[in-house]
Amino acid sequence: QTTGLSAINYISAPSFLATSTTATSTFAGGLTLNGTGVVLNQGTAANTLVTTAGGRVGIGTAGPASNLHIKGAASANAVLRVEGGSDAFAGVLQLEKTILGSVTDPIGTISFRSNGTERARIQSVQTAAVDTSGDLRFSTTPAGGSLTEIVRITTAGNVGIGTTNPLEKLSVVG
Repeated sequence: QTTGLSAINYISAPSFLATSTTATSTFAGGLTLNGTGVVLNQGTAANTLVTTAGGRVGIGTAGPASNLHIKGAASANAVLRVEGGSDAFAGVLQLEKTILGSVTDPIGTISFRSNGTERARIQSVQTAAVDTSGDLRFSTTPAGGSLTEIVRITTAGNVGIGTTNPLEKLSVVG
């Protein structure tokens, strides 16, 4: 004797309650609910959406390594698209630090990586103890070298190439 619900094409309801003695419920089509999170898999890892018990979300990966981890297929780019509703409401990617830090602490970072190694970085850094201002710095990795700051734009509007402390509107060192 079989107990439970069976449907041929689809079922519809305001909510579903699935219980199991193994604490895992799997639905045909790739939906799994268990004590560690939710997995929606449409046939391949590239089509996977995962939420973990630790609050991480993975798209294209079954094991998210950060709060939001997007992984493209081997032949595709991992794309994050932020789109606004109209010209007046553009898409915004906001990097926000909510805890007051000390001078030179990063506020937000965009890191460019290849094979697990950071190759370039754009970073906003705190420049005042009260967290009211921040410089923008650009860093790259020269061949055989390590990540090095090459350009800085200060809160005063000064641009430094080859210096982290430009004293004029444009300061070039090197």
